[in-house]
Amino acid sequence: MNVNAPQPGNEALRPSEQDCRLIVDSIPGHVVTLTPHGDIEFVNQQWLDYLGKPLDEVKTWTNGIVHPDDRPRAVATWNRSVETGQPFDSECRFCRADGVFRWFHVRAIPERDAEGRIVRWYSLRTGSR
Repeated sequence: MNVNAPQPGNEALRPSEQDCRLIVDSIPGHVVTLTPHGDIEFVNQQWLDYLGKPLDEVKTWTNGIVHPDDRPRAVATWNRSVETGQPFDSECRFCRADGVFRWFHVRAIPERDAEGRIVRWYSLRTGSR
């Protein structure tokens, strides 16, 4: 058995993956997926455009993306969600590419495997106020 041979289902999946990316990039909100421990693994193009930064620069709370007055509360609330597995629901200000901070409602829910372990977090950030 050749494990490197193309699998019939994989080729059909590629267009589906492209379709999903197009759908996620067209959502009028900022979509982020995170690892079980809360590390960013994907953001949609709208979020990168809003921030005006490449993906590698948006993977931390400490680089000026979150308003300094909101950061301690946001980080503590997020850490509590990661530790407990409870959904994250908060508001904080994020810095736009031009340096202006805007309020966003941020919600994240965990995806769990059959044993109940978190395998990924899905987050949506929408403008508020």
